[in-house]
Amino acid sequence: HYDVEYINNVNAGKAQVKITGKGSYSGVVYKDFYIENATPYTSFTHRIERTAKTVNLGKYNGTAKSVVIPGTYTINGALYTPVIDARSSLNNTNITSVKLGKGVKFKDNKTDFLFANCTSLAKIDMAGVITSDVTDLYATFYNCTALKTLDVSDFDTSKVTSMYCAFYGASNLVVTGYEKWDTRSLTRLASAFDGAKVA
Repeated sequence: HYDVEYINNVNAGKAQVKITGKGSYSGVVYKDFYIENATPYTSFTHRIERTAKTVNLGKYNGTAKSVVIPGTYTINGALYTPVIDARSSLNNTNITSVKLGKGVKFKDNKTDFLFANCTSLAKIDMAGVITSDVTDLYATFYNCTALKTLDVSDFDTSKVTSMYCAFYGASNLVVTGYEKWDTRSLTRLASAFDGAKVA
């Protein structure tokens, strides 16, 4: 029913998709989209597991204030899954925005302290990140004082047992979408939203 053509979609920056009707359909539609620069895994302390096809990411040592971790890294033509060590990877007061791609995983299925003390972090995009195996949200957004809004409705929390201090000290943050959470496994909620606001 239609043909799709991508324009200028090789490098980071503005790109375009062209959709042309065919057969009994007519007309042409153009839509702009943007390709982001992925943060190279070499900006982190890292370990490549060639058998498991994973890149285990430790502490972020880069200078860029915007961090983009893609859903996969390509190494020698093969796809590798990023696995974030939540307790060390992104604890950086200079980072202002973070985007995690679909497919990113977390070491030991925990996001504890993932963004803790990221006091300059104003934007987080985790749309599409699969959290169905995550069991621990302990202090994930602890003291994220620059963060103002966060929609958590897409978080799969069905296996989460602890949300202790999850948003503690995020004094300017308004959390939305939490009412959709599945808390069947939750055993520890103390101080989860202390200092933050819920809407």
